[in-house]
Amino acid sequence: MAIVKRRRSAPLDRDLTDALAVPAREWRAPTVDMARVNAEMGALWAALGQRAEGTGQPVQDPTAPVAGRDDGHESGRGVHTAQLMTRSSTVNVVAVARSPREAERLERAIVGLPDFQPARVILLILNESQPEGDDAFTIRASILEQPAAKHRSTIRFEMITVEVNPSMAEDFASVASPLLVSELADYLWWPGDGIVPSSIFRNLAEIMDDVIVDTASLSRMRESLPAIRALTTSRSRCPRVSDFVWQRLTIWRQLVAQFFDSPTTRHALNTITDVDIVYAPANERGTSGFSAALLVAGWLVGSLGWVPTGPIERTRTGYRLPLSTQPDDRSVVNAVIRLRPHYDSNFADGLGAITLRTGGPHSGTFSVARTSASDLTTSSNSRDLPHVSRVVLAPIPSDAELLGVALDEGGWDKVYELALDLASRWAAPDRGTT
Repeated sequence: MAIVKRRRSAPLDRDLTDALAVPAREWRAPTVDMARVNAEMGALWAALGQRAEGTGQPVQDPTAPVAGRDDGHESGRGVHTAQLMTRSSTVNVVAVARSPREAERLERAIVGLPDFQPARVILLILNESQPEGDDAFTIRASILEQPAAKHRSTIRFEMITVEVNPSMAEDFASVASPLLVSELADYLWWPGDGIVPSSIFRNLAEIMDDVIVDTASLSRMRESLPAIRALTTSRSRCPRVSDFVWQRLTIWRQLVAQFFDSPTTRHALNTITDVDIVYAPANERGTSGFSAALLVAGWLVGSLGWVPTGPIERTRTGYRLPLSTQPDDRSVVNAVIRLRPHYDSNFADGLGAITLRTGGPHSGTFSVARTSASDLTTSSNSRDLPHVSRVVLAPIPSDAELLGVALDEGGWDKVYELALDLASRWAAPDRGTT
């Protein structure tokens, strides 16, 4: 079983305060003029500096260069308050909202980032009711301020919002590129559906260092998962991909792996015969736990070295994947993974339960189930050990927490890439399933 690294998150008892828009300017124009945007942003920083002079709190424009980091990123830029550099190096984030309603969700996450604030956010809002012509683009430049807390001083960062009719946004990559602060890593956050056949996604992904997605939101799983997988298998291996679903699965994978940490149960890994994965069906927003179920199945198959013996099969209650635990002999079907949708309000748009059954002299049952919006319950019962059950505090993380982790801990994840590779093949059986 692969080792699962627990990602950091904000302490549960932390008093988080959303970032506030300090000054802002808004205008309409037929195009997005980089010179106008930079001039307006410069005026905002100047106004903020004048305000700070009256309070005795010096403010420095975050476009002033500062010392670089030693973690592989290029020299970055920081925000200074009271002579203290509060962010030595940050990133650019380009976020795409496919409706004004989705834009509200993105803005809530951005202003609620707990521990990591980007240097500049460029938010594209696709709005069908936005006019075309001379007023095609509504542009808003603002400076957001995260108030000081015990563990850090005040942090300020920039947000540029561009609202436009989708028909005018096909080449948004050429608009966003000049607005990115140079020498910083560039992240694309695409939180919703529409990856395929969107030219906006494709063009933006080509100029980014990292792409952040939420595969729970994909309605066209058959086309979208292979498209995301293609990003990880490109010759340049750039951009890197982060998936909110994979982050939500961290605690699930950790708890499953813990069942077999003990020498007493470790040998039971070789006798697993059945795996049942219960997931949330699609809701009214189109989100579901299907990608989570596929990724967990991919993680188990990849980690244990199992081999699919045939295509994933549609059944009356869900899906069935026949497997061989002997990589050299695909003719032997001695394990099965079943995926089953089931509605429960506690599942949100993720997993409901994972149950593993072992056979032979080490027969037993090991399960993890979501029993409330904030708790997971683990249960194990085998010949080698008495029945054990425990409740684990595991609230579903917010968009702000997930985005913060993706920005702070971006990088290639080979375990995720293998799970995604298998999941994409099962989601699109005509493209190969073994």
